[in-house]
Parts: sequence; structure tokens; C-alpha cells
Amino acid sequence: MDLPAGDIWVVDTSSLINVKELIKVDHRPLVFLELTKLCDLGRLVFPQEVVDELKNGIKSGKPDAPLIWAKQNKKSGCRLGACAVGTFGWDNGQVED
Repeated sequence: MDLPAGDIWVVDTSSLINVKELIKVDHRPLVFLELTKLCDLGRLVFPQEVVDELKNGIKSGKPDAPLIWAKQNKKSGCRLGACAVGTFGWDNGQVED
């Protein structure tokens, strides 16, 4: 996967859930492998809230693929810390320049 130099991608909980819901089961391991590579390269991050929300969404009592992936990649994926609403001026629906 080629990304423009310097870009960092941020995923949220719904992005990981969509992998489970929209990608055929045979292709999911490859998708999660590519996401892991991006985390390892420092090109993909997610806030701790993603792991927490995925934990809260477990209905069967055992972790699903998105939660397993998030937990396995937490060290590199959550390296920038928690999500801070308002940090970027998004708390009022507008992005500040």
C-alpha cells in the first residue's frame, strides 16, 4: 500500500468494525495484516477509546477480530495518546485553521 510521504492515518472504532462487516471472511486476515504493517511503520494510529469501545461491544463474551487486532497493535497504534475533543477545534463542528 502506497501512502503519500508523511501522512498518518487515524482510524476509529467503526473503521475496524467495518472490516468485520464489509470484508469477506477469507480476506480479513490480509486486511488486518496490512493495517498492522501501517501501525508498525508509524503510519496508522487509533486512540485508546477504540480498544475500550470494542471491549464494550463484545456480546458473545469472546473477543472478535477487530478487538484482537486492536489489542495486538495497541502499543504502536495508541502511541499518540487518548482522543482529545476540542484539540483541533472539532468540538463545535468546525475545523480551525
